[in-house]
Amino acid sequence: MRMKVAVCEMTSVDSVAENLEVVKNQLQFAAENECNFVSFPENSLYLRINMASGEKHALEKSDSAFSELSEIARA
Repeated sequence: MRMKVAVCEMTSVDSVAENLEVVKNQLQFAAENECNFVSFPENSLYLRINMASGEKHALEKSDSAFSELSEIARA
């Protein structure tokens, strides 16, 4: 069995919405090209650590971004 794989490259910015749009576009492109597996960088949506305060910003598993991406992946 052969598998078509897409490895997506991107530069994340400090905006979940902007990053999500890039991921959606790349996921749609992969789907149109009949890819079976798509890989994104680990911080493709957003993960930032404020070095001064040590504060971490990340998405929770329950965030709507993940359900949106799941819908696209299933289509």
